[in-house]
Amino acid sequence: MGSRMPEIAGVSDPLPEPMDDLEERSPLTLYSPSRSHGYLAVVPTGKGVDKQLWARASSWLKKGHLPDGTPLKAVSLIVPIRRLAIDLTPWARANGVAAVLYPDSNGQWWNPSPADA
Repeated sequence: MGSRMPEIAGVSDPLPEPMDDLEERSPLTLYSPSRSHGYLAVVPTGKGVDKQLWARASSWLKKGHLPDGTPLKAVSLIVPIRRLAIDLTPWARANGVAAVLYPDSNGQWWNPSPADA
């Protein structure tokens, strides 16, 4: 795979999300120790994610660590498809989420709406 996602309906996304040092770490889905970055897999409903789940994740971000003391600087959400990632991005930005990502057929995560784009 190249450095850009193959075009989907005439659009392509920027570089994929780094995935080199991910590990399972509850209560997150995955965690990057080198970046203190957490990932939560979610299926959004309506205009956001489960309120209780996000309240917990938001409290970890504010404290700067997970309940076990693991450092946490950022949280990204993983959704099943690109359309959900795009639809959820406004809510995510308003709520302090670093990015909303979706997987391609090879398991690589992509951000269709990077903050610096």
